[in-house]
Amino acid sequence: MKVNNKTIVVTGGGSGMGRELTLLLLKKGARVAVADVNSKGMEETVSLAGDLKNNLSIHQLDISNRNEVLAFPEKVIGQHGAVDGIINNAGIIHQFMPVNGLDFDKIERVMNINFYGALNMIKAFLPHLLK
Repeated sequence: MKVNNKTIVVTGGGSGMGRELTLLLLKKGARVAVADVNSKGMEETVSLAGDLKNNLSIHQLDISNRNEVLAFPEKVIGQHGAVDGIINNAGIIHQFMPVNGLDFDKIERVMNINFYGALNMIKAFLPHLLK
């Protein structure tokens, strides 16, 4: 994928694969908007970006909160001028055990982040990506 001079949104960019994706995109010339609940982790990502940090913006965001996500595209576009793609990387796992051992609160938390979080991002950004 050619990302030079493109603006890409990465969820979960404060650690792990999201951080690595962010740093790789920056090296390839992209502008990156990172969304994560972990502000300390995002600050570490900024530090690791070094000289490329001017092409990076960080946004504390709970992707399971639909209202926050629906307001997010305007923040990205306001800061970067456009949005060209999203990478729905954020996700969590629950304790590995039989389903009958999991309570509904844990199952709902995983679904709210892993499924509805990605869906919220797609619904929020799709109109801008289709332009």
